[in-house]
Amino acid sequence: MDRSGPRDGADRPASFSLPAPRRGGPSRPLQVGSLLMRTLQELLARGLNDPRYRGLVSILEVRVSPDLADATVFVSVLPDEQGPLTLAALEHAAGHLASKLRSATALRRVPRLQFRLDDRLKRAAALEDAIRAGLAPAASEDSVPEPESDLAGEDTP
Repeated sequence: MDRSGPRDGADRPASFSLPAPRRGGPSRPLQVGSLLMRTLQELLARGLNDPRYRGLVSILEVRVSPDLADATVFVSVLPDEQGPLTLAALEHAAGHLASKLRSATALRRVPRLQFRLDDRLKRAAALEDAIRAGLAPAASEDSVPEPESDLAGEDTP
């Protein structure tokens, strides 16, 4: 091997170069979704200057498309009657929220925000109520009543 050549790395084989940083990948949409969820929750806690924005708004999930161009934000609004109006206010403020996200995060491009009402919390509460209602009669039946028999009525005329 001849080591008399220049040592500036120009003659180094391509296999010694560092690999290019990976962009995207399967976990990137999850990371961006988590970042958007936390930041949006903070922004919405301060409220919006829209009279339609009412009630307790919780962000349940943010799903980001694999190309990071679109994000679907699933929100829950309590009380339920305020849901459609609050959703309209969020959709109207999507551009404003995207600009706030751009300045609050290190993202170069903020995905287009689409808001959807999510009734998971309502369904979970209804399921829990149904389970409690099903368990309540069973818990009160500590003393088991005697079963009524149809045969008892046959002995009497």
